Amino acid sequence: MRYLKLQRLKKGHFMKNYLGLAATIAFFEFAFVAVSCSNSSSSSAGGFPYEGGSETTTKTYTVTIANDIINGSITTDKTNALAGAIIGLYITPANGYQLESLVVTCSDNSNVTTTGGGWSHGFTMPAQNVVVHATFDEAYINFGTWPQTIKANNITINENETEVHGSFTYFKGSDGEWYVKMLENGSYSDAKYSDGTSIAQKSANSWKWFKVEPIKWRILTKITTGKNYF
Repeated sequence: MRYLKLQRLKKGHFMKNYLGLAATIAFFEFAFVAVSCSNSSSSSAGGFPYEGGSETTTKTYTVTIANDIINGSITTDKTNALAGAIIGLYITPANGYQLESLVVTCSDNSNVTTTGGGWSHGFTMPAQNVVVHATFDEAYINFGTWPQTIKANNITINENETEVHGSFTYFKGSDGEWYVKMLENGSYSDAKYSDGTSIAQKSANSWKWFKVEPIKWRILTKITTGKNYF
């Protein structure tokens, strides 16, 4: 039986056996290589592995929509995905509601940053399972602000802290809200404020403080104009 004396060489080098025969050896070795990352692993092993050889296993993670979402729904274009995949989320509010919050939570309780707006959002899949949470609130259209609610008795006004808005001068209240002083102008003799106090007639020349609040209308039915929803 003849034996070859082998030594590890680079490609293209030559070696001789004990009988003086020449042979060209392309890279030759036993090896086991394992590579791991957030979404895959690979290995190569065997009697005579070749350079660059691998056996790859990919891992996917789940996208779950929370089951406690009310007044609307969320759908996703993927329920399983590799880390790094882009996941689409599609928002469908019930009539009279709008998306209030959207949170994607990982299995380690950290949150994933979402992008987009309106009824289409997305995020990049992390190397762990996620759950999508959402809340929907009543939908309104805002029409600016106006002095509306009479000041509560326990609120004091700081007349040194002011802001000018158009024809109004706002004054800061002890509750952090802005107030405007206005002349009472009851439209009829027994008119009352929301706190039950009577509204004086304009002739009484009585001034009261009123909290500046948004003017908003509740949306009861979704209105569609082209591709925009309000």
